[in-house]
Amino acid sequence: MQNIETENFEGLPCYIIGKGKSLLDIKDNFIDGAPIIAINQAVEIIEKLNLKNPVYSLQKVKVSETKYPIITDSMGLDKTCFSALVAIKLAQHWGCPFSYMLAFDACTKGDLRPVENGKLSDCGITDYASACEEIYKLVEKDNYKLIWI
Repeated sequence: MQNIETENFEGLPCYIIGKGKSLLDIKDNFIDGAPIIAINQAVEIIEKLNLKNPVYSLQKVKVSETKYPIITDSMGLDKTCFSALVAIKLAQHWGCPFSYMLAFDACTKGDLRPVENGKLSDCGITDYASACEEIYKLVEKDNYKLIWI
């Protein structure tokens, strides 16, 4: 496992990939060298793209077998916080001036259905709405820029 604390991506954006419906539409058009943090099972879709970018799988509870590092540190946040918040803090720690947020359809489109096992699930998870609120509060407090795609 790589030591995530010592990574440095100063000046590069970070791509943070959620599990929303649009995860199934992601292609390989990422900026060279920019880190990608895939949350939970999103890494299974990202692995299939065979990207040259450094890819990290953020899993607070092991939900997926992956060849990528599993990040369990909460970056000083409450250990029960949403994974996206940890990913944002990690991107800031790495020196990324902003992050692209992909496949967070609950926050961008109000679609609460996640991708599970490579397919769109029929049931939505209701706590995503509160996750979006927590994300907005964190970035406002830290004055950090997110670009929602």
